[in-house]
Amino acid sequence: MNKSDFIKELKKVRTGVLSSALIELSEERVKNTTLSDVVNQYNENRFVEPSEIDGREIIKVENIIADSFSAECRFVELAPVLPFGAHALLTKINQKTILTTNRNTEVVADGVIGLSLEAGKEYMNDKNLETLDLANMQRETRAQQHSQPGFTAHYHALSYNSTSKNKDYEVFEIAYFEKHIKQYLKILEALNKKNYKITEVDVYLSNIRVLDLIIKYLALDQKVIQRNTQTPDFNLFNHFKIDIPEKLGIEEMEQFVKRLPDKYAFLKKPLIYMNRAFRQSIENIKSDENLNIPINLTFDLNRHAGIGYYQDLCVKISAKNNRNEPFPLIDVGTTDWVAKLTKDPSIKLITGGMGTEIFIKKFQREEEER
Repeated sequence: MNKSDFIKELKKVRTGVLSSALIELSEERVKNTTLSDVVNQYNENRFVEPSEIDGREIIKVENIIADSFSAECRFVELAPVLPFGAHALLTKINQKTILTTNRNTEVVADGVIGLSLEAGKEYMNDKNLETLDLANMQRETRAQQHSQPGFTAHYHALSYNSTSKNKDYEVFEIAYFEKHIKQYLKILEALNKKNYKITEVDVYLSNIRVLDLIIKYLALDQKVIQRNTQTPDFNLFNHFKIDIPEKLGIEEMEQFVKRLPDKYAFLKKPLIYMNRAFRQSIENIKSDENLNIPINLTFDLNRHAGIGYYQDLCVKISAKNNRNEPFPLIDVGTTDWVAKLTKDPSIKLITGGMGTEIFIKKFQREEEER
């Protein structure tokens, strides 16, 4: 056995010993636990608090969503746990935000991670597999604390992944972003015809490379950005006094690139690419007669959520309810997770999801409308 193999085996032994010790510790702890302790935990621990939504309503909504997908998309009923380290190693998110178990597993915090693992397994088992569409709807658990009202430790969400063996990355992005955006708009249309009301939809098109380059060339404090990745009212452009528009109308991008100040010349390439890659999707969405909800399409240059998660292009879809309140519901972007898992760089992945539970909470029609 060489040194490398020896170290790997040693790590396995250490992991096994730690897992066994934690399991033994749990067994000892429960001996000193009473039913009163269990009741107190049930009343006080946010991780075990049930959803306030009627389970039948969740089933109804998720049936509508499932029916909107074509037969080529396979729905996967993932296990409630994934291998330890899956979230942090693929997405670089902090392991502290993941609910870890004693048995070398962690509770699913992001369904797209499980779908990516499943896709990787299928590609490794079938070398002739070219494309794969997988979706999942399940309760996800995230350990970070939220100060915003309405956020809970666990919730139902839709996850949707598409993979394709494609040497041309741009061709893949052009085709699959349109496919995913239109799928989510189709879902919103279907829900709007039932007991839910959507008055307007905003589709924000972004390229994470824009902020990556701004951070690099302007030497911005990355710790500040990382601390505020999920802070809704944090405006990176305002905070660091970035003097270019945060958002651009669809028809404004080309002229903006032509007039780009020399200070920001490094942004020209990712802006041109973003405009070119999304252009066909934009035209097809605007001309789609099946989309009846008013849709606004905007280039968002100020997006910072997704740095270290997505590779480049990404999309956020928000909607307004019948009280004209906007809520971000859907997020889509490209990652290299399946390529990493399979060690095959030709496998491209677009991944995303929708918060189904927040949709149910915020978009139900008023009684007089029903």
